[in-house]
Amino acid sequence: MRWARMGISSGFVPMTVAQIFEEVKKLPSDEQADLIDMLLAHVRAEPNPEIEKAWDEEIAHRLEDLHAARARLVSADEVFARARNALLSSRARVSKKHA
Repeated sequence: MRWARMGISSGFVPMTVAQIFEEVKKLPSDEQADLIDMLLAHVRAEPNPEIEKAWDEEIAHRLEDLHAARARLVSADEVFARARNALLSSRARVSKKHA
């Protein structure tokens, strides 16, 4: 991957995010995509303790609700069917409204 080095004899001049973005725009699209993948992998690899704790609590609450029969599991097929029906209903209402 090509990287613009803005160096002086003793090191590098730091670049702003805007400058980095301008340099990245000069890369071929496949290299831009590679960089995006690397950045996303890096960001996702750094766990945020607050988010992790919140998810742990949410999981515990959901499991508690399942065990106490206050909630039920829904298959992916059912979820997608409901979403599809809701979308179709919404489109139908919008079509009627604008007709």
